[in-house]
Amino acid sequence: MKRLLSCCLLLSLVLPSLSYAGARDDALRAFKVGMALIDGGDFLAGAEELERAYQLSPHPSVLYNIGLAYAEAGELDRAIGNFVSYLESDPVDRGEVERLMYLLEQRRQELAEGQARVLAERVGVEGPDQLEQLVARLEGALERLSHVDPGPVPLTDDVINPQALEAKEGEIYEDVVVSASRQVTTPANAPAGITLIGADEIRLSGATNLPDLLRRVPGMSILTMGSGNANLAIRGFNQRISNKILTLVDGRSVYLDFLGGTFFRLLDVDLKDIERIEIIRGPGSTLYGASAFGGVVNIITKGPGANRGGLVHLTGGSGGVLLGNVQFSGRKGVIGYRASVGYEQSNRFELELGERADFVVNTKDVELANRGLRANAGLRILPEKGLSIGFSGGINSFYDNFHAIGLLKDFWMGGVTGHLRADLGIRGFRARVFWNHFRADAAPTWLPVGGANFGTTTQSNVIDVEASYSTSLSLGVRHDLSAGAGYRIKTIDWDYLDGSHLEHHLSGFVEDRITFLPQLVAVLGFRFDQHPLVGFTPSPRGALLIKPTSGQALRLSLGTAFRNPTFLESYLNLTIPTEVTSGVGIRSLGSATLRPENIFSVELGYVYEDSDFISFEVAGYYQRIADLIALGSVVPAEELNPPDSGVFIAGASTFENAEGSFHGGGAEVGVHAFPIDGLDVRANYSFSYMVDQRLAELGEEDAQDRRHPTHMGNIGASFRSRFGLDVNVDVHLVSSVFVPERSFDSAGNVVIEDCPGEAYAMVSARLGYRLFKDQLELALTAHNLPAWGDGGHREHCMGTRVGPRLLGSAVYRF
Repeated sequence: MKRLLSCCLLLSLVLPSLSYAGARDDALRAFKVGMALIDGGDFLAGAEELERAYQLSPHPSVLYNIGLAYAEAGELDRAIGNFVSYLESDPVDRGEVERLMYLLEQRRQELAEGQARVLAERVGVEGPDQLEQLVARLEGALERLSHVDPGPVPLTDDVINPQALEAKEGEIYEDVVVSASRQVTTPANAPAGITLIGADEIRLSGATNLPDLLRRVPGMSILTMGSGNANLAIRGFNQRISNKILTLVDGRSVYLDFLGGTFFRLLDVDLKDIERIEIIRGPGSTLYGASAFGGVVNIITKGPGANRGGLVHLTGGSGGVLLGNVQFSGRKGVIGYRASVGYEQSNRFELELGERADFVVNTKDVELANRGLRANAGLRILPEKGLSIGFSGGINSFYDNFHAIGLLKDFWMGGVTGHLRADLGIRGFRARVFWNHFRADAAPTWLPVGGANFGTTTQSNVIDVEASYSTSLSLGVRHDLSAGAGYRIKTIDWDYLDGSHLEHHLSGFVEDRITFLPQLVAVLGFRFDQHPLVGFTPSPRGALLIKPTSGQALRLSLGTAFRNPTFLESYLNLTIPTEVTSGVGIRSLGSATLRPENIFSVELGYVYEDSDFISFEVAGYYQRIADLIALGSVVPAEELNPPDSGVFIAGASTFENAEGSFHGGGAEVGVHAFPIDGLDVRANYSFSYMVDQRLAELGEEDAQDRRHPTHMGNIGASFRSRFGLDVNVDVHLVSSVFVPERSFDSAGNVVIEDCPGEAYAMVSARLGYRLFKDQLELALTAHNLPAWGDGGHREHCMGTRVGPRLLGSAVYRF
């Protein structure tokens, strides 16, 4: 018998619990069933369903509802136990819950016929020390009353204040977004197309970097240049150092201002730090200003104190991949804290150049693609209800490689990025300030023998301040108003430019969400940005939502967006060899008279989220793009030849706004099914067709712009079993692209050539197992399975082939 009990105890420790972390869809379904049972008066059955929801995905408000259900059923011991667990999350309504517990204990004392002594000497317990004393006394009383069985006695209004018995529903387990509007809302209420990627989806994907994870987003184009570098664009116009989307971390911009592009390996955030990623598919300048041209990627990290405990993560495998992360989070009274330290490295998929007599290697380790040691930490202080204070910061010491623009190609880059941030929230008022710092050395990975070395050092600083206020008014109809203003100062010291520069930027915005009826909502927004070279740029937007039900919406939206010239485009002054004739170069120059790139967009979409088993979205859009910025034609420039320069400058090429415009549109459809607990199936398809109006007017038979895939599709399925086995498969299907690139012909003249990217199918799979009640998780992930047979595909003619990876990982949670 003792041996049997020992075996049972061992199995209970080794086998996972019935919970499978992050199964929000399954938890939401159980939560709705439980609340429906409670509303029908079946409190015990409802409490059991809520307990199952909590096992699937813990949420403190569910504990509160379980406590209320047991209280209504007269199960006072179980009610108090759940309220005690709820208080461990340090909720803002702590005082009200402590009063409720006190009244429950009074009722239990009456039922115990005086056997339990009075637990509290006054109503309303304040402070964490007194709360601990109350919990201790409750536990003592539970022990003394364990032999008393008064039977179920429903609570009455004269015992408990009815207002204290209101269940918490709101947005428990519902997907919420903060990026599409200045108010917290749901995808069905958002004025723009939204894609959400949650923490559990990130975990199951087995992805080791953000670009690979974002492949699943409809309309998202990825151009992988190498293992450490990928370029992203939404609904068109991808390129080397892509500058058409805005990337944020908790609302803080993380793109490099002097280039306009985001280098994802430079972020001080680990994938394990992320709570969810919100992607706005379409222009977002009304909310975020310049750079939110094609869309926005907002990475929401786990808040300080949101989760208690920590984890240790290690991943390694083929291609020299090694990743590690240690993080912890907790709360002490009104202070929540969180910290994370991580490391990553990987080798190139392949070398751009092999051993050649005419080139020499210009880096210490030519096989290395990227390496980073990063750390971030944050504090959140909640002194009282409606008041929050936050401090955070991060740093990343990195090595990366990338493909530069124009005639420059493979570069390495090593340096440090960092940020500091402070936040203040006082009810509807919000203010935040952050500082972004970047300093790095960069140079070509390979140098032609006897050729010029374009090694450089760059230092950039950005200080950004924003204040906003949100409120609700009733002026015949409900108005949810938000308004704010911002100031941004940025500096650059880079020897590719004509000198050091400092710029001041101002902005302001207002947004009004007007609820005419529950079924009819309008969202109107306006933003202005003041740029020292460009001047005043407005960005209006409007959306109309027709909602047959709370989980359905027909959305019509239109608006504009823009992208301001970068430091590079405004102030460049660099001579680049032609690579055709030795000693001959082209001077590349910036321009202070550039206009912002601009886009006008109209979108019609439909979102369905009414079912507990399936949700889907359909969207169609039209876009007009004009004033794209690129290096122009080479013009003779004999006066640019300084004496003893060593290079004959054949001409100059200046950044300029392209003539003509682009017209086109596309469609996106996505479905997410979760028919049974543990199973999720995702699929989406996007179509894009863009016409170069200038070519069409010249009578060209084929005027289509093909730098964005015409067809893209994603299919994915994940299964989280009750016994701990996790399986995930993702398939990405992408049609070919042709990216325009500058080159030289045999005579040394600049020409524009189509750089092809292959059509490809990428399949990745992950097999994981959770044990020790989900504390330990082991997984095996295979990325790009077809590449094991064909060596991989090439997404850009100058990039390397995207090869396969086989990785093993372990995560220990404590």
